[in-house]
Amino acid sequence: MGRPVAHPADKIEYARLLKHQGTSLGQIAAKTGIPKTSLHRYLADAVSAATPSGDTQ
Repeated sequence: MGRPVAHPADKIEYARLLKHQGTSLGQIAAKTGIPKTSLHRYLADAVSAATPSGDTQ
């Protein structure tokens, strides 16, 4: 079965959009209902996924 989804994908995408716009984690947490500790993980995953490995510019 697996673990139930803690936060819906649409809220995570909204959080990524807000972060891209420069919104603070506290404000994002208040708007999405996702705790800041979870936001750190979700937003760090987005950064690592957007940056190609081995890119040394």
